[in-house]
Amino acid sequence: MWLFPKEGNVRKFKLLRDKGFIVSRKRNFSTVQGKDGCFYIATYGNGLFVYDPLADKLDHFSANDSRPIIASNYLINIHTDRDGNIWVGHEDAGLACLQKKSMPWTSHILPEPDMRGEKTNYITKLTPQKDGSLLVSTRSHKAYNYNPNTNLIIPAGTEPFDNVRVDSIKDDKGRTWILTSQADKRFKEKVIAIISQHIGDEDFNIDQMAEIMHMGRTKLYGKVKELTGMSPNKMLIAERMRTAAELLEEGELNISEISFKVGISDASYFNKCFKQHFGMAPSKYKKVK
Repeated sequence: MWLFPKEGNVRKFKLLRDKGFIVSRKRNFSTVQGKDGCFYIATYGNGLFVYDPLADKLDHFSANDSRPIIASNYLINIHTDRDGNIWVGHEDAGLACLQKKSMPWTSHILPEPDMRGEKTNYITKLTPQKDGSLLVSTRSHKAYNYNPNTNLIIPAGTEPFDNVRVDSIKDDKGRTWILTSQADKRFKEKVIAIISQHIGDEDFNIDQMAEIMHMGRTKLYGKVKELTGMSPNKMLIAERMRTAAELLEEGELNISEISFKVGISDASYFNKCFKQHFGMAPSKYKKVK
């Protein structure tokens, strides 16, 4: 990643491992400059970086830290408010509010706290509003208004569509215009349905998915990446983890049984995937729920 500050030297950072960088992903990084002059860099796969240009210092924060300030290493977007707080949107883990003056303190906000791991807590976009609030959009096609002054997040109602949100812009009157696609919604629902039908099949892969969808492997990969920001394999893992979380909440199966139920026979790999998605081990998640 190249950083071009208004003042000072241009800097180049290698923030993602080569295997973690997704060329076809529209946004591997999301960057904002805080009121303190530091650059906050959210990455998809390697957590949060904070670069202080005056000290020429780069700090790295991970969900795997002993005292994590983020809930997942898969960060979608980042925003700063009028008070200088930094807001980070996670994949399946809601929002995090970072206050530089008291870091490593952080507060985590889930649009739907009783639905951990659900798509409603997958933040797809943060849109600042004229009144200083945030319009929070999620993968479940719902919108929430967050007021930083009251620390309250309330439903703004279902977004004016039940489709895939493609993009949004804000006009000179402060109105937010949203571009959507009904066809993309149906495609995405079909992929999720196919994954659900094969969730317990450890050998299920992108080639089989492409065959069922009557698409070429490359075309399927590109379309899924375009709509979700994930490869089909990552989407498969995400759905496995979502199902695993639901089974943990039901409490009828132990962790080993759940691992097999979602098509993962390797217990250590299951624990690793689960922690990457939810910021905690399945055993801890079970106790929390």
